[in-house]
Amino acid sequence: MTRMLKAGLVALALCLAIPVGYIGYMRATDNFGVVRAGVVYRSWQPSAADLARFAETYGRGSVINLRGAAPGRDWYDEEKAAVAEHGLTLIDFKMSATKALSPERAQALVTLIAQAPKPVLIHCKAGADRSGLASALYLYAVGDLPADEAARALSLAHGHFPWLGSRTAAMGASFDAFVAQRHPRDIQNRDLALR
Repeated sequence: MTRMLKAGLVALALCLAIPVGYIGYMRATDNFGVVRAGVVYRSWQPSAADLARFAETYGRGSVINLRGAAPGRDWYDEEKAAVAEHGLTLIDFKMSATKALSPERAQALVTLIAQAPKPVLIHCKAGADRSGLASALYLYAVGDLPADEAARALSLAHGHFPWLGSRTAAMGASFDAFVAQRHPRDIQNRDLALR
């Protein structure tokens, strides 16, 4: 019995070590990623220090906040002040990680990213769902990647977990609806590639 209990505890520890290690990795990297080098980047909610580092490393472009304007909230006021201090342009675009984005709103987001001063840092709260969708939309519509390749921006690698009833599956559905409206054959090709 003791041997089984020890084996069970070891198995449990290993099962917990993987997600805890992954969360630690995401915290250490701010879930930062390159969407298109020199042009578009993504992350979770950046701190004032993160924004200073972004401006110094990549240049004084813009920050697209997918959480929407939130005056009076500490995270927003800190972001707004840091953006101004470092010569960046703040653009607010409110969207939900759990509600589908219509193809029209998705197109508005693509246009916003394409027209924003470069380089662009796109962020949401965790950098997983909304930032993933924005990145995928950009790569498909502006970067001319095939739908199945662009959709990789919306993946577990950045913490997007749309399974087991997660409401964040709305982000993948939003991407598919956008693709289907623009090029219905691309969505069929994406479905075939995923099989």
